Amino acid sequence: MGLFGERGRGGAALSWVADPLSDENQAGQRREFLHVDDLAQACLHVLDLSADQLGQISSTRCSHVNVGTGVDMTIAELARLISEVVGYPGKLLFDTDRPDGMPRKRLDVSRLTSTGMSPMIALRDGLQTTYEWFVANARV
Repeated sequence: MGLFGERGRGGAALSWVADPLSDENQAGQRREFLHVDDLAQACLHVLDLSADQLGQISSTRCSHVNVGTGVDMTIAELARLISEVVGYPGKLLFDTDRPDGMPRKRLDVSRLTSTGMSPMIALRDGLQTTYEWFVANARV
């Protein structure tokens, strides 16, 4: 999963916002992206669960709770979306000479969503606010 957001320091989508023309992965790989504010909200949500609620979604054998959107997209789709957000009209180029890595990374977030928690920031909206913050705070 790639985290991104304002005031970030190098999250995956943030680096693509800064340079949407290059990518070290092939365009067909699938990844999940989450705004850092949604991660923070999910952490607070889990901390506020009662012992009974926490016991319903975890056990001593499996105590973790995945935080994510449960939705993935291809790197090419993300690049096109970022291009739209930043107003880039040019052609997107992908470096297909590099190794693919994992073809798909998406979390099972069913434990978290069963408690009523789901991300609030849509990818496009999060990319837009991240880009606006980046432009306003870029030190050239």
